[in-house]
Amino acid sequence: MFNLDWQSLSKIIQHCTIPGLFAGIVLFLISYSKNHYKNNKYFVKLMIEIFGAAITATFIAQVIKEPAFRIITAFCIGLIWTKAIQLIRNKITRLVEVIFEHSYGEK
Repeated sequence: MFNLDWQSLSKIIQHCTIPGLFAGIVLFLISYSKNHYKNNKYFVKLMIEIFGAAITATFIAQVIKEPAFRIITAFCIGLIWTKAIQLIRNKITRLVEVIFEHSYGEK
């Protein structure tokens, strides 16, 4: 079966979770500096982006055996997760704006 000790868990966190977390933080800060967020729910958005990136990177990057490549892969997965969440959020925001504009005739 699957036996996980503290040392292997530490390596998973070092090589996968932390790079994914940093990728989420980096992309969030870049988007924040460019004023991509339209409301003030920054904390919720930050949590979804960084923890989602960290969790996704932790599970997907496990298929890479070499630690150096695993770190780079985890960081890239974190970037992809965060960007995907931002794109989905932007599409939904535009859709709501169009519906609101069509229904009430103003923005």
